[in-house]
Amino acid sequence: MLPVLIELGCKSALIAAVALLADRAMRGRPAAERVFVLRAAVVVLMLLPAAMLLLPSLDLALLPAPEAVMDVARAPMPAVVAAGAPAASGTGVGPVGLAYLVGVGAVLLHLGIGIAVLARWTRRGKDAAEPRWQAALIRGSARMRRPVRLLVSDDVVTPISWGIAPAWILIDRTTLRRSAQADAVIAHEMAHIRRFDWPMLVAARIMVALLWFNPLVWLLNRTLARRGEPAADEAAVRGIERADYAEALLSFATAPAGRGVATGKALWPNALAE
Repeated sequence: MLPVLIELGCKSALIAAVALLADRAMRGRPAAERVFVLRAAVVVLMLLPAAMLLLPSLDLALLPAPEAVMDVARAPMPAVVAAGAPAASGTGVGPVGLAYLVGVGAVLLHLGIGIAVLARWTRRGKDAAEPRWQAALIRGSARMRRPVRLLVSDDVVTPISWGIAPAWILIDRTTLRRSAQADAVIAHEMAHIRRFDWPMLVAARIMVALLWFNPLVWLLNRTLARRGEPAADEAAVRGIERADYAEALLSFATAPAGRGVATGKALWPNALAE
């Protein structure tokens, strides 16, 4: 198990490092393009374990020839090792495999709790019946082929969106009273929904679960979540007055941080500047 994890760690580190370096090299490019590169890396990393199992290995000249490896394998084991070491068992996970599975389970458990929390917040939410918010929702979802519902929740502190079909937008009561910013809020959250940001964040978290021992994979996941916000801003501002949108951003920047266990989103240092 350990050699497999070492190989998986090296290859995943290389893929994540290339994606992160490409993201830095693309400074000044639209955020949507940077998100595309990071998403592509997530997809490749999720396919990496299956590719290692199914695709043929590549023999390199730097490695010993297969004949040499077979000769070593046929060599008799030293008597001291044969006498003192127990016979290796062909079954069982082993301590390394057990530690790996515990890490995978912990990350997946955290993800499952977050989705359960989102589902509970959604069940407890109430339909936003205010005309201005409903009008903004109708305008924002005019070209959407998936149903989108707008709810008011006492559990959230900033607007969030999640789900696929239906998709949900949850707003807090403070935001509800800012009806002048309804178009900006809906445009931003609809951009997340239209771009499938929440499903992609879930996929990235599953990728983190599979490769939790690699710190570059965690950094890739965090960078993807951050880049999704300015990408949604870019999409939203195409139909909103820039001054109105900037005012809405300033309002939400002063709000307390949300509970990241469910959303994976929270304001980070320099978030408003970005």
